[in-house]
Amino acid sequence: MIANLDGKMVVGQFGSFIHGFKEAFDGTIEEGDMFLTNDPYSCNGAVSHANDWLLLRPIFKDGRLIAYAAMFGHMTDVGGKVPGSLPTDATQIFEEGVRVPPTKIYKNDELQEEILNIILHNCRLPIWNKSDFNAIVASIRTAEKRVIEMADRFGDDIFYSALEDLLDRNKKAMGKLIMNTVPTEKQYFEDYICDDGLEMGPYRIKCAMWREGKKVIFDFEGTDPQSISSVNFFLNEEMFKMFCGVYMIMVFDPAIMFNDGFYDLMEVKIPEGTLLKPNYPAALSCRTHALGRIFDVLGGLLGQGAPEFLCGAGFSDSPHLMYSGYDKNGEWYQLYMIGFGGVPGKPMGDGPDGHSLWPSFTNVPNEFLESYFPLVIEEYYTVPDSGGAGYNRGGNALLYNL
Repeated sequence: MIANLDGKMVVGQFGSFIHGFKEAFDGTIEEGDMFLTNDPYSCNGAVSHANDWLLLRPIFKDGRLIAYAAMFGHMTDVGGKVPGSLPTDATQIFEEGVRVPPTKIYKNDELQEEILNIILHNCRLPIWNKSDFNAIVASIRTAEKRVIEMADRFGDDIFYSALEDLLDRNKKAMGKLIMNTVPTEKQYFEDYICDDGLEMGPYRIKCAMWREGKKVIFDFEGTDPQSISSVNFFLNEEMFKMFCGVYMIMVFDPAIMFNDGFYDLMEVKIPEGTLLKPNYPAALSCRTHALGRIFDVLGGLLGQGAPEFLCGAGFSDSPHLMYSGYDKNGEWYQLYMIGFGGVPGKPMGDGPDGHSLWPSFTNVPNEFLESYFPLVIEEYYTVPDSGGAGYNRGGNALLYNL
């Protein structure tokens, strides 16, 4: 992901974390630095739980800061009370694994191995995490190299103007989209997390949406207070703008180039102490229960003004299968696999079967699972008629029998 000096993502997918990271870091940013964090409370929710490791690299050319490159990856384990670091019964973030505030993990292009070793020492799969860490570092260095090559090739003036032009192109297109799809009168929608796994719930997520001039406002007033369990979602305002932008572009006009150019056209209000802005040290590990409902709320709000795009609610979650222990050789194994569900039916067709909440995710082949983990998959199929009947039916669920 490439961002300009203001931290606005120009090319990439997830740019919302740079602004929060820059606000949180109280120190100098110098050539040869690279930063690491995984603590939502240290960067205003720029990352949403401890499994997500965010690395940020300032890009310098001829001694001048010209851009940022960043990448984050979800780690299989970061310590805490259970393998996988997603305890459903956590009541505080301290139970969910090692927390790293914004930290210089590279200084003068030298890895601060003592810091990294302390972090890895608190994880159940240190070799896996270090491998993923190195992969993220390599991707950032590749982005840095190509940005510098581009700036050298075209010169600073053209490089900076190109970044601004790409942001402006997105802003103009999204501005027209907002004017055409968001009414001035308030629209309301709410959805619920039925249960948190500890027999508590339901939890309400409520949002109002309206337009004032060229700006759209989202207000989550009326959302339930934070939970004592781990279904809280520390929703960064910039992250919600990203969700909304992706949703609107994919639904209404996929030809629009996605970046952070439109962020000034949105205002997001999230009351503190609620399910979407919990107070420290609330647990956050199972935040996908709330995250999935955010997309349903967006669909409910935007669909009121454009019924041809209105769809039902999907499975609206990212179920995780955790399976770990010691094999017959005494070696520790740990499986972390995301489950898939049905996508809702739409006016233009049926919902797909067995789909991930996240774009582009694919399943882990059964042959791989049986080869590398002590398990046998007896059944794996889509459940007929589980998605809801209708003129355009909902997508069916997937069933594993291990």
